[in-house]
Amino acid sequence: MPHLFSGFNQKQQSGKITNGTFIISNTKGRGSTTRMLNYCSQTSEAPSNCINQFVSVAPPTPTPTLSNIGLLFDTSTFNSLFDIYGTGFRPIINPPDPKYKPIPDTLKQALNVGVNRWSKFLSYTPDIVNLIRTFPTQVGYPGPLTNWNGLILLSVELQDYPPSGNITWVSCAPYYIDGLATSMNYGFRLFVNKTLYINGTLQISQNLLNTIITHELGHALGMPVGQSCVNGDATGEELLPNIYEGALANYESNLPAYNKDYFPKALITFNTIGGWVNRSHAHTGPNEFIPLTNDDGGHFCPNTHHKLDNGVVNPDIFYRGFYNEIMIPYIDENKPLYISQISINILRDVYTSWQGKIYYNYSTNGGNETTGIFYQPDTELIEFF
Repeated sequence: MPHLFSGFNQKQQSGKITNGTFIISNTKGRGSTTRMLNYCSQTSEAPSNCINQFVSVAPPTPTPTLSNIGLLFDTSTFNSLFDIYGTGFRPIINPPDPKYKPIPDTLKQALNVGVNRWSKFLSYTPDIVNLIRTFPTQVGYPGPLTNWNGLILLSVELQDYPPSGNITWVSCAPYYIDGLATSMNYGFRLFVNKTLYINGTLQISQNLLNTIITHELGHALGMPVGQSCVNGDATGEELLPNIYEGALANYESNLPAYNKDYFPKALITFNTIGGWVNRSHAHTGPNEFIPLTNDDGGHFCPNTHHKLDNGVVNPDIFYRGFYNEIMIPYIDENKPLYISQISINILRDVYTSWQGKIYYNYSTNGGNETTGIFYQPDTELIEFF
């Protein structure tokens, strides 16, 4: 049975499944001072001491040569201890309380597999690394970000998910620099369904867990794209994601979409591989939109979508669904999923505006960009091809 992925975006939107449909819950997703205060109030008899320790404890020992080149994830944080049955966070004092545990080896393996997959194609740009390192203490990261070395695993929490026809296995919440509307993601949290592990034993195959975590790391990297405004001011002009609403409305759905004006690299790729199709050739491309799912654009649309043409559905003009792209909203163990150039280029289109300058998050790693990239239409829905 296919299962649906669950991923948080910048507002921590988690897709939980009931009878095969998304139920979206929204909470504030940026790491914040409020979260730090709440955490210390709940976990310490002396919250002020807790906060002081949180701020003053030195960050984890960085790699011997601290570089700003080729960074994506800080895999050393996968070896941390976590309050996996409580807050999920790492200890803030030494020695840690016995409640802090290492994550299961199978989960650590899946994280490393997912990191290796994304790292074939992407790394942070040196400029954004240097900028992130100028910011002070953030939630889940003790001390200033001076030694930040890629996305940090901030917390791992084993949770009870409500029973349903399909199962939410893992959710991911990216954390952005506190108090700003930028694309500067410094870490992420994982929420894991307890039913994945019974008596410490993984209940699904390692390969399936690898795919699930690869998908969730796509959310950690910034899919869906969070809000980025001029000079990081949330009250200012929105630069990204500028999701289009209503552009792809038809009688059955009203899908959000990424637009060519804000995601030019991704749209070029989408058109190049045939994401837009006009059977009658009555209207020429290229396409201006990439269709997303209705969970605020949390995933790529997995179904073929017909567009209204002068208020009428034109069966000759449609957008291909993403059949086996890693960022579609469901998984079937019998169907492998792949990181496509569309995902890569959406992330390459993401940038931060700060003090009058533009900082792009990601660059490609210069390898063979066709490796591991695969796309095909949903043959069930466009079988007349």
